Amino acid sequence: MTAAKLHDDLVLLDGGKRWPVPGASMVRVTMSANTDSQELPADGKAVTQLNEATGEVEVKVTMWTPAQWDAYQSLLAHLRRGTKSGPAVFTSTHPEIRGRRIKRLYFVSEEGGGYSPKGGYSATLKFSEKLKEKDKATAVGDAGTITIPGGGASGAGGTPGNWGSGGTTTAAGQASADSMLRSLVAPPVPLTGGNTTATPGFCSASVRVPATAAGVPAAVFGASARATEANANRMGLGRPWQPGVTQVGDMIGFANDPSGYGHLGTVVGFDKKDGMPLVAGNNLVTYRQKGGRFDGAGRPIDRHIDSRGVVRLDQLTTPKSQPTTIIRPGGWGAAPPKPKPRPIGPVAPIPQGMPSQNVQPPAR
Repeated sequence: MTAAKLHDDLVLLDGGKRWPVPGASMVRVTMSANTDSQELPADGKAVTQLNEATGEVEVKVTMWTPAQWDAYQSLLAHLRRGTKSGPAVFTSTHPEIRGRRIKRLYFVSEEGGGYSPKGGYSATLKFSEKLKEKDKATAVGDAGTITIPGGGASGAGGTPGNWGSGGTTTAAGQASADSMLRSLVAPPVPLTGGNTTATPGFCSASVRVPATAAGVPAAVFGASARATEANANRMGLGRPWQPGVTQVGDMIGFANDPSGYGHLGTVVGFDKKDGMPLVAGNNLVTYRQKGGRFDGAGRPIDRHIDSRGVVRLDQLTTPKSQPTTIIRPGGWGAAPPKPKPRPIGPVAPIPQGMPSQNVQPPAR
């Protein structure tokens, strides 16, 4: 290994763009198998499954000159900004990475190591070959902290449908719920005007992005939650709200929300304590918990607070905001057959000399 220069240089490739890591880079690659654990509901046995190995890349960077420092700050700005769909992702032909056949590098973290006059400035960059579904996110509500298995995949906490009673769902509903959970872990999706789907007022958009990715027709979603309810009812996917029939993946609409635009969220599970539906989406409950302020008319004014989260249905329900529609991905199935009218047969004549059973004889 006399060509150390090949290993000291690291260039991150972003499409046609090159991002050289300044200074000297020491690249270390580790491979580890992904494990998913699930407790079977029937006999309570825990099952652990090993999936394909994932590569983790650690890069120790050392710099000595101000020019290298300035170039590193530009690289950090790109890593911090990421992409529209998630963290910054690169490829690389570095021998350590190429030899382990790692196709993509998702940026995970950066840690500064400090400066010394003798050793220069050091830092550590970490990348992963893919985003692991076993990672977890938490959403804090009035009922406490709810742990969400990353991406809705089977994990130590079980699937979302097993959080509590009422976990019935369809394949389309489970796909919609899983996609919704993945969207809570991902960075907010930017929209026009500098706002994001995490901004209050964009609840329908924050549901639309993961739902359409799971196969729900885009035509269901309108410019507001109320428009989405109207579209779903017209397409036969919506039914009036009724307690006790909600399934995982159902979208709950609040047409009478005080905002005038309605509200929309996706059921991703049920509270184990009492079976209350847990609704994921962009909501004012999470907005308020994160310090969001309101104006005199009760409208949110902090436009960039990430108000995505999972809350109980009764937290979203107020005297002025009641659930009005259940929208079911994939439809409600065939309507039950209407009962056929029974034909009326001939009426037997009343025997002469006997009064009718319905008409009293005249008084004598």
